Amino acid sequence: MSCSPATEIQGFTEPYQDIDVAASEMGIVEAIHIKEGDRVTENQLLVQMDDSVLEVTLEIAKSIKQSRGRLESAMEDLHQQTITVKKLNELIARKHASSQELDRAESKRRIAQANLKAIQEELQVKTLEYERTLVQLEKRCLRSPIDGVVTRVLRDCGESVLPSDPVIVRVVQLDPLLVIFLVPADLARELSVGRAVNVRFMDPTHMASGSIEFVSPTIDPQSGTTRVRVRLPNPDERLHCGTTCYLDFADTYSPLAAKHP
Repeated sequence: MSCSPATEIQGFTEPYQDIDVAASEMGIVEAIHIKEGDRVTENQLLVQMDDSVLEVTLEIAKSIKQSRGRLESAMEDLHQQTITVKKLNELIARKHASSQELDRAESKRRIAQANLKAIQEELQVKTLEYERTLVQLEKRCLRSPIDGVVTRVLRDCGESVLPSDPVIVRVVQLDPLLVIFLVPADLARELSVGRAVNVRFMDPTHMASGSIEFVSPTIDPQSGTTRVRVRLPNPDERLHCGTTCYLDFADTYSPLAAKHP
């Protein structure tokens, strides 16, 4: 089925994803590693927030986490108390020591064991604090969530970022592109997710092939139309955002469409 000129369905190309990359915590912008127009890859570092205080906190937590003096002392104390209890048991067997002496030694051994456990638990807490600081440091690094192009850089180095306005960079994905069509309800009933469609641009010879990825289950009561999302592959980025285009329906179906007759 194709649309006649009288029933042409018009839309506009737009980025498949348009993401405002925001700081999760307020602070000062320390470094900007990109500029408008740069192509970026997923997880690439875009902006570094000031993290001097956290760096010091990390060094302190690391030092405490790696300190073993108290731990080794507690382990040695428990070892010696355990030896003392063993020797007293041998002496009692030969009637050369009293049960009171053994009780005191057992008490000291339990205290040494408790001290060792307390130090081990404290070091575990310090290890968690170290790991938490690492996470906080990573949050000061703004990374790209997608492969795309930087279209806006909204802060300069040295500027503050506040919770009320946390966005620093905008990144868009241009491959694929997205087109939203408002399709008359009677035509939309014939559409299914995965169906191949043709998208025609202002130049009548310029066509692009795409596929339907969403057909809204609702109808706008005022216009009698249904919202349809079309995905347009754009590997060479020859298709531009904001371009007027028109929907046509291909006669063939994609493999996914075959599952959605």
